[in-house]
Amino acid sequence: MDLRQRRFQNPGRRSPSSKDGKEIAAPPTGKQATIVSMLLAIFAMRVLEVMFFAGLAGSSIVVLISFVEDGKELFGKDEK
Repeated sequence: MDLRQRRFQNPGRRSPSSKDGKEIAAPPTGKQATIVSMLLAIFAMRVLEVMFFAGLAGSSIVVLISFVEDGKELFGKDEK
């Protein structure tokens, strides 16, 4: 018997849905709960994720433009 099997042992009671005498952590009840605050947190994380990658793309464009302008200034001809 490995560690995972020993962790879920309950000698007094077996789950009605267990097969072959194997025990499970909790019997499935078919009920599902929705946590509204968790849905709002996930939505906020997705919005922040989009904002982060938009800012990352904008910053990379600024770096590229600065690189080109600095290259023109360093390697361009003198305008005298």
